[in-house]
Amino acid sequence: MLENKELLAAAAAADEASLTALANKGIYKRAVKDIEGETPDFIEVGGQAVVTIGGAQCSITLPFENSRCTCPSRTVCRHIIAAILLLKAQASELPAEELPTQEKPPEPTVQEVKTLSEPETPEPADKPKKLSAAAEAEIRECAQMCSELIEGVLIHGLARVTQSASEDMELAAVRCHGAKMAEAERLMRELAKGLSDCASRRASFDSRVFTKRLIECSEYIGRLMTGELNEEILGSFRKKYDEHFSRLEILPIGHREVFGSSYSGSVYYFLNTDSKAKRRFLTYSDVRPNFYGKNYKRMPSADVWGTMMPMSSHMKKHMVLLNAKATDGRLSGSNETQIISEHRVNLNCPEVRKMVCCDFREAAAAMSERDPECEADTLFFVHPERLKNYRFDKVTQKLVMELEDSCGNTVCAEVKYKAETKDLVELLEKICERMQKNDGLFYTLLVSAYVSEGELRFYPVEVYDFPDGIEMHSYELPEKYKNMYRYSRSINKIVQVISAVDRRLETIMLSGLQSAGGDCTKLIKHCRDCGMEGLAQLTEAALKAAENYRHSTDSNAADVLEKMRKLMQYLSVAEKKAGTVSALCRMKGEN
Repeated sequence: MLENKELLAAAAAADEASLTALANKGIYKRAVKDIEGETPDFIEVGGQAVVTIGGAQCSITLPFENSRCTCPSRTVCRHIIAAILLLKAQASELPAEELPTQEKPPEPTVQEVKTLSEPETPEPADKPKKLSAAAEAEIRECAQMCSELIEGVLIHGLARVTQSASEDMELAAVRCHGAKMAEAERLMRELAKGLSDCASRRASFDSRVFTKRLIECSEYIGRLMTGELNEEILGSFRKKYDEHFSRLEILPIGHREVFGSSYSGSVYYFLNTDSKAKRRFLTYSDVRPNFYGKNYKRMPSADVWGTMMPMSSHMKKHMVLLNAKATDGRLSGSNETQIISEHRVNLNCPEVRKMVCCDFREAAAAMSERDPECEADTLFFVHPERLKNYRFDKVTQKLVMELEDSCGNTVCAEVKYKAETKDLVELLEKICERMQKNDGLFYTLLVSAYVSEGELRFYPVEVYDFPDGIEMHSYELPEKYKNMYRYSRSINKIVQVISAVDRRLETIMLSGLQSAGGDCTKLIKHCRDCGMEGLAQLTEAALKAAENYRHSTDSNAADVLEKMRKLMQYLSVAEKKAGTVSALCRMKGEN
């Protein structure tokens, strides 16, 4: 009999619910079956119970999640659960008075109660403060300068962009800073970076995304030039946090490296264990500027939450935070946040397993309700049933994996080969080789999902090996998508027309208004053939305005940008609605 009565008392108190939470229901049932007729063989070493079962040797200690097993599993396996059940059987032979009472956690002090209490309801915000006449004049003058630079990019086109265009945008951003135009500064710096990437022919540059950003910036600058001005419209230089947590419990679930022309670092991913939270996934960005000289060096990682340690040192620990803050799912590293508890993390746990998507349709339907600009809203745990195929595309420099779920839905996961993704691509290639050789080998992935040209795609962030499998949960497709497959052909045509109009806007941005041309009659006819009269009218207005710019003396780029903005707004809404249905159809091969 063990001398460690506390260990025996904990084993005696362990029930099906607590052991299932420690592993999962399948592992618990397997362990119960394993100990049938089993004669316990254990010794006590340093306060731990060393139990031999099923050819494996388990070292059981408190807390139970810190127990170890000699089998290949890296999580709480069936041998550990079986060992705890054998100890429970031994404990039942002792009189109850010989076992110490399991102590309840101490009650929080008055000060802790105050700290953990919900924050007070904020007082109603005052009306936005009006600006002085001098400040308004400076802002409108600065906005006029920004507008002229934006129009200049559209007139000349990205094909003729020079490095000086990026510098001009950067200087405009500096002037916006001086005029306290925080949002305008952010937008102009984003355009400056895009122009720099374009001029340098960087692979990361996306002309479609740049077109959208330039049109959005033009619309905002236009409001500053003609609309009412106040501090709220100008934005804030300091990040405003829209979420405040008096107590936040998080699990570290992965990270990825990022690298740019002037910055590099890491993005860390966490899961909020509160199942009722409006946003379950959270991120923390540790991105720092690069400095170039004789020797390249990167700024050291920032310490977080007053611990004097970088985030990487916390990434294997289950953490409980006090006074955490976040905006759009991005955590703050503020010293006001405190870590009150840390212990070894176990990702094969109920919080993660309940989030795993075994039916890819669930991710496609969810994306239609989320903000694709917010990275935390695009994250999913997915569990493919098998790997249908994989390849490395030498033209696009992408590793493409064709994944199939348990319902027969197919989605492609893609990773572009770059300096920061080299390790991830090599790891995924090894995993693909293993999955092709062994059909029974399963992995769970943390992915960022997105819909592109009517097709759902995944970008893998992390890969997990859950050797004991995932509990499948049924998924019911929302009612509005139940009869979509009968319209798959018409939806496919609509998506093709939307993509064609989108590409036409991108072409105008690439060539510039001075070279824009081409007959748009056929494209407008396609819009009307699909029953999209509104799209046809907006497309005709924008493309005709771009075409007439070269032939009319009273045309101006601002008018063209306004028509392109209205068209872009229509495309964004239409693409989101039609893209979801198209993505669901393509998973089944309906298109």
